[in-house]
Amino acid sequence: MQHNVEVSADFDDKTYLDFFFWSKENFTNESFLNFNEINLVNLDNKYIKINNIDSIKSFILIVDFPKWWGGANVFLNTIIRKYKCKQTFLIIRNFDGIIKININDEYELNSDFTEVEIILFLEQNKDKIIKIFINHTISHSVYFSNSLFNFGKEVSTITHDYYYLFDKPQPYWDDLIKITNIPNNKIDINKFDKVICQNVEVSNVFDKFLKRKNIIISPLPDFKKSLNIIDTNNSTIIIAVIGELSTIKGKEKVEEIDNYIKSQNLNMKVIVIGCTNRNDVNNLEYHKYFNINELNDLLTKYKPNIILETSQWPETYSYTLTLSMITNLPILSLKKNFNGVIINRLLNYKKKYFFETIPEFISLVNQHSQNFLFTIEPKIYYNSFWDDYFISNKNKNK
Repeated sequence: MQHNVEVSADFDDKTYLDFFFWSKENFTNESFLNFNEINLVNLDNKYIKINNIDSIKSFILIVDFPKWWGGANVFLNTIIRKYKCKQTFLIIRNFDGIIKININDEYELNSDFTEVEIILFLEQNKDKIIKIFINHTISHSVYFSNSLFNFGKEVSTITHDYYYLFDKPQPYWDDLIKITNIPNNKIDINKFDKVICQNVEVSNVFDKFLKRKNIIISPLPDFKKSLNIIDTNNSTIIIAVIGELSTIKGKEKVEEIDNYIKSQNLNMKVIVIGCTNRNDVNNLEYHKYFNINELNDLLTKYKPNIILETSQWPETYSYTLTLSMITNLPILSLKKNFNGVIINRLLNYKKKYFFETIPEFISLVNQHSQNFLFTIEPKIYYNSFWDDYFISNKNKNK
């Protein structure tokens, strides 16, 4: 039985990627939501080797970082997988000074490049470049990044984090607000034709550095709807944290809450339903998932009654918040000292509650614990902006 509990966002219902079809055609054991796995798209790095790109008539140039973890990889994953049937993508990544060229995350050039060589290569093929999209600049020098503005093409980027303003991609809010000028070792974001932000709160951070209004606000391709309703008549209240748990995600606060519950012998239990490979989570019950179907299985098995959200840094989107809202469970969110994306995205969610102290948290759990939840429909929805941006010729066939 399918239900239509939806997350409020600007998605087109007819434009989605069916996760079941996607996993059968393009994936084996890899995970769309596996934030911490290296090589998120192609886990074994087994690309088809090619000698040149002579047969490619045109492409969108993507500048990316090495395949590490997080939302930046998840985002590019969804873009390449959906649009590669209509559009060729040439992806450049720098691995400790060795630059590799990848096509659609399926093919890889036999040749490796230095920065000087890759700039020359792009100059020789600039007539094939439709536009340039910078997914991330980590591992690329400012010299190389600035060279991308010399080809006479539209150059755009997306604010996955705050690396354009800060040497660490994920600074805390107090560190971020101290920045008054774009650092000299960063690209001037005023050079971009488009700066894409996932939320108005992110745009507010970058807006003060922009001399011209070239910000576009668009939510990311994401899950949207619920699937099945699950009754959760538990004898113990199950408090679930969904997603990666690290220091910036509030690991210490979750451990503190868990220790308090155990010390007071309360009829509650904290579990983490996440996809991290870290071993530094102390004494917490941990259940990993590597795709949306495994997440649904865990939700069905452990039947949480409430969701705990404890992120400590100014998120730029938060895929796990989407998943939490789709469950339709009450979300208890740790109060922030800033108005960020989490607060903004929860504005229209009726079952959100904020807490500061642990006793306050315990009281909210007792008041709002819920005996049902929804699993997540395995379809990723895209709004029209991404279609317009990443398909240069909508009538073009593969």
